Order: sequence, then structure tokens, then C-alpha cells
Amino acid sequence: MIAIPLHEIQSNLQKLTTAAKTVNELSDQLKEEIAKIEDTLNELNLGITANVRIDNWTDEEGNSGLWRLAYGKEAGRWGFFIEYLAELANRGPDSGTYESWLFKDSPREQRLKAVNYIPSLLASLAKKSGELADTITEKVEYAKGVATHLQGAIAAGRTNQTPSTRPAAKQVREHAVKNFKERHGGEMPNDGEILDEVLAIRGLSAPGSKTQVTK
Repeated sequence: MIAIPLHEIQSNLQKLTTAAKTVNELSDQLKEEIAKIEDTLNELNLGITANVRIDNWTDEEGNSGLWRLAYGKEAGRWGFFIEYLAELANRGPDSGTYESWLFKDSPREQRLKAVNYIPSLLASLAKKSGELADTITEKVEYAKGVATHLQGAIAAGRTNQTPSTRPAAKQVREHAVKNFKERHGGEMPNDGEILDEVLAIRGLSAPGSKTQVTK
């Protein structure tokens, strides 16, 4: 075994320390820039989810895995996510697995790959937004049609009810006059007496009871 000189080990450690600092700083900068994109999307208040594939693998045994960049909602906040889906062969109904991370907390390797797929994800969101707008437009027109039809039906119903109500009231009055005349030898009743008869016909008073009418 060849012994590595101490000064070489120290040099490599120094390089690693510097590299780690640089990588971490750049990773933080990347997270900040991605957060700006998230904030811009969130301001649009789309309410739409979408995802694009960023990596996948399969093996000879039939196992497979898929990495995706997604835009969705988690814990009440919208943003970017890294998703991992795996399918293991010959493992029955529980062979599938799913994991999800906030972009800033996802594995660094997949996070770096995902950056190049952000434009594709934005294109997918734009397409789904247009399709949703078309669907909402159709539903609005349908709702307008239902509302117009309903309002027309109600108006027609009121029109149809008006003529039938008047004859009914007239018939009750004529019946009241007839009842009074029969009991009083053909004498014509006054308004108060007609009202008493109408109330009696409707079961609200006894026949011949007196009602005070104010003129």
C-alpha cells in the first residue's frame, strides 16, 4: 500500500472544503431563482396542476422508475415539486411507490436536471389553462341557457295563472250573492253582507255572521 503524503491529503481536504462551499452557495442561489419563478406563477392564481418527466430507468427484471417535475399544491401552498414513482415487477398490488419533495428539499441531482424542464412545464400549464378556459366558457353559456329557460318558464307560469284567478274570485262572489238572496227572499246584499257570505263559503265564518266594512 502506497502511503499518501500528508501535505497531499491536506491539499485535497482544502480543495473539498472550497468546492463544498461553492456548491452550497450556488445551490442556494438556484433555489432563490426557482422561488422567484414559483412566486410569479402563484401570483397568476392558476389553480392548475401539471407535470413533466425529467428522468426514468428500467432494468432487466422489469423494474422501473420515473422522476417528474411538477407544479401543484402542498400544505396549502402552490409550487414546484420533484416526484418519484417506482414500479417493481412481480410484487403484487403494493409494487408501486411514490415520493414527493418540495423543489428546494429534493435530491440535488434530480433538482439540477429539473431546471432544464421548467419551460416544458410552463408550456404544459399554459395548454391546460387554455383548455380549462374553453371548458368554463362552455359551462357559462350552458348556465346562461338554463337561467333564461327558467326565467321564461316562471314568467309564462305567472301569465297563465292570472286569468284563472279572476274567474275564481268572480265565481265566489256570485255564489255569495246567490246564497244571500236565497236566505233573504231575493234581497240584494250590500258589500258587507257579500263579504260575510264569501268568508262563509271559504269556511272562515258562519253564514249570516256580520262583518264590519269600512268605507
